[in-house]
Amino acid sequence: MINSKILIFLTASVLAFTAYADEFHSDSVTVVDDYTIKGSVNFFSGIETGDADGNINVVIEIPKGTKGKWEVNSDDGTIIWEFKNGKPRTVEYMNGYPANYGSVPRTAMPAEFGGDGESLDVVVVGDQIARGEIVQVKVIGILNLREGEDEFDGKIIAVRIGSAQESVSSFEELNAKFNNEGDTIASWFSSYKGPGEIVIEGIGSPEEAMEIVNASASAFSD
Repeated sequence: MINSKILIFLTASVLAFTAYADEFHSDSVTVVDDYTIKGSVNFFSGIETGDADGNINVVIEIPKGTKGKWEVNSDDGTIIWEFKNGKPRTVEYMNGYPANYGSVPRTAMPAEFGGDGESLDVVVVGDQIARGEIVQVKVIGILNLREGEDEFDGKIIAVRIGSAQESVSSFEELNAKFNNEGDTIASWFSSYKGPGEIVIEGIGSPEEAMEIVNASASAFSD
């Protein structure tokens, strides 16, 4: 027979886990289970990369301030909670992600830019955005990171259209106008796996970042 105190603890733990899993989902998505959400469109291939003005679309996978490592599933276009060692993965560093994190639909970062054919990663600065939201952003640069000796891991830096940061046009301007927010983001991404694991190789310009976006869009195939 299970001790009543243990049963209460287990019940509370399950409820807390479920609340954590669902708390930051967009109202527009369908919750399949604690590890999967789906939208009215395929998040991987059912959305245009961007528009004629050079703005791009981003699917939000990880809202600012959260720790669960969610990602778009290229097989079926859902958003899933990534598993590691048999458990849903969380990034236990500081207070969670310093900005919203997502991917650009219909992109595949080519090897010529150090990519592995996966969708482009984008850091969207500003207020928290719910998981599963599709937002339009302006690219202001790219955070060039390297993990280990060979693995390049570039993160596009962008501001949401219609946000307080929309007027920002570069990483330097983001720092100047918003209390060094760019440096805060760069420091987090270069530190969350531990000292020396990830190295910043520089901050690319908006033009360099858009070159990668355009090449990745051209490299995508259904």
